Amino acid sequence: MRMRALTRNGFAVLYFESICTRGMGGGKACGPPLGMAATVLVLNDVFNAKAALARVKTIDRDNIFVAGESLHAGAALMAALKSQSRHDDAFRAAAAWYPNCRTLAYANALKSPLLVLGAGKDDWTSPSICQYAKKDGRMTGADYEVIVAPNALHGFDQPRGRYRFKGHWLGYDAGATAAGRRAMVEFFKAHIVK
Repeated sequence: MRMRALTRNGFAVLYFESICTRGMGGGKACGPPLGMAATVLVLNDVFNAKAALARVKTIDRDNIFVAGESLHAGAALMAALKSQSRHDDAFRAAAAWYPNCRTLAYANALKSPLLVLGAGKDDWTSPSICQYAKKDGRMTGADYEVIVAPNALHGFDQPRGRYRFKGHWLGYDAGATAAGRRAMVEFFKAHIVK
């Protein structure tokens, strides 16, 4: 699990799920389409969690990171953008596992370093816009890295066999998962403020 990779490396982890716990989407992950409203809801939850963590005496408030997968990755990605001015504070860094990269088509500046972990064979949330934003050099303000596992599918870090869901292929890729975990931990470590 991604959380174990972080805790083994000295990071405290707060894990939450925004949609199912509210009974949205039929109480199921990826239930009926919730659209941008769901991403904004998760984004607000992310910043509320950051504020709560900053009040914990054993947490270094200058070193709070965010990571998410799929819908939650979209919120992690948005949290790193300078355009999110209603949330003035910044995370130390963000990691987005197979996010919807369309948000980056309209953005050009980061307030937090951002690592995108994409899947080359993702037919749900293609990493192509994230790759293009890296290639054209338009993302400024903070470090921006994109790593794409060439043969991985959406959900590549979820330990399930290959399957179809809502018309898309998903499946576990042990190599991509291990490489993604290492990359995330190293990216976060590289951005710790001492």
